[in-house]
Amino acid sequence: MTIRNTFLFLSIISLGCTNQKTKVNDKKTTDSLSKVTDSSIIGNLTAIQPVKTDSTLGKLLIRTFEGKASSSSQYTLIVLNQEYSGDGQFSISIYDNRNKKLVVAQGKRYTLRGENDTTLWQFVTNDDKYSFEFLVNAADSITLVNNPYSQDNPILKMISSEKITN
Repeated sequence: MTIRNTFLFLSIISLGCTNQKTKVNDKKTTDSLSKVTDSSIIGNLTAIQPVKTDSTLGKLLIRTFEGKASSSSQYTLIVLNQEYSGDGQFSISIYDNRNKKLVVAQGKRYTLRGENDTTLWQFVTNDDKYSFEFLVNAADSITLVNNPYSQDNPILKMISSEKITN
C-alpha cells in the first residue's frame, strides 16, 4: 500500500463522514468523494489530525496491518509513529460480517512492556471510550488481546511498512 493509498483510506473515512448529502424523501445517499484530489486529501488530513514529529526520533513510519477473526470480522489497522518513539497515532476499521456493521476509530498509540520483556501496544480512542491492546509478535504480526467489540483475538499481519523523511 503506498502512502497515497494510505492517505486516501484515511481521507475516505474522514471525508465520507463529513461530506455526505442525504435525501430523506427517497433515502438516497450521494458522496462528494468523486471530486477528491491528492492535495485535498492531504490538506484535510493535516487539518483533522496533524502528525507532530521530532527530528531526533527518526523517520515517520506508516504500517498497515490486516487480519480476520474467527467470527468473520475483518480488521484493518494503520499505525503512524516515529522510528524511535513508542507513542503514535492509529486508525482502525473493523467490519463485523455477522451484523453487517463497520466500526471505525482513531486515537493514540502507546507502547507498554509486559512480562518477560514482551511488547504491548495500547491504542486509546480519541474519545477515551475504548482501548485495544495488541501483543507485538516477532514475525511482523500483532495479536489483539483486549477486544472491546467481541471475544475474538485475531492475529493481524503487516501488509505494508513505509518510512517517510520528516
